[in-house]
Amino acid sequence: PPRSTLSSSSAASDVYKRQLYFRQIETIMNRMSRDRDKITVFSRELLELNRDIESIVSERTRVEMGLRFAHEIRNPAMIIGGLARRMDKNLPEESPERERLKQIMDQSEKLETLVGMLDKPEQKSSGKFEALELSALVEDVITIVQDEADRKGIIIILDRAPSPLTFQGNRHLIKIAFMHILRNGLEACASGDTIQVVTEAGERTVMAKFEDNGPGIPQEIVDHIFDPFFTTREGSTGIGLPYVKQIIEEHNGSIVISSSRNTGTSIVISLPPLLGELSRQE
Repeated sequence: PPRSTLSSSSAASDVYKRQLYFRQIETIMNRMSRDRDKITVFSRELLELNRDIESIVSERTRVEMGLRFAHEIRNPAMIIGGLARRMDKNLPEESPERERLKQIMDQSEKLETLVGMLDKPEQKSSGKFEALELSALVEDVITIVQDEADRKGIIIILDRAPSPLTFQGNRHLIKIAFMHILRNGLEACASGDTIQVVTEAGERTVMAKFEDNGPGIPQEIVDHIFDPFFTTREGSTGIGLPYVKQIIEEHNGSIVISSSRNTGTSIVISLPPLLGELSRQE
């Protein structure tokens, strides 16, 4: 072929290659932009979750300490008040000691009133409740802990229910509960272990099951695992799982843990569905 034809064909090929190259660059840049947006949203949500965790742990630790304090001083306060009242009854009307006993009884009654206030802390709203979809929430939490699982070589498997599982709840509180359960599993498991998460419709409930094939928990520990401040890990406060249980119970749900040594651990959370969801199950 003539040289001009070859030159024109080569030039067209170069143009096509440049177009293809720039198209690939554009695709990569668009993908990076989308990933950057996802990371921004993810970081903002994680920051909000951390703030919620700090707020809830701070508030509920204060309440827990108040309950402990009330428990410790209730009996001494009642004994002091009871003895003072008994002594007052046995003293003559004109006895000068009656005024001193009256002061003791007054202070004792104030102390008993304070104990009663501590023993029944004001119930504060845990935030807005709304219609939530269980499987989507579980998937969001798995996304948050996935990097940690990858670093440890632990496989997380999600088995989603085929249909939506809707319930009424507080998005941040439920995410905190699920995230704590998953992170407990990641701490217990080793490289090569698996955590399977299943969402399904139960009998008049929607359920999330967390099952791992890690080392398991001895029965004597399982029996106390929801006790406040009970822990077997150094540096742990022992307030995590009790507050997970409290969050679930605030949603009128239940949480059950079954485990034994060398058999792994299973945690089942059941929540009441919305009325429409319940009718679909029936």
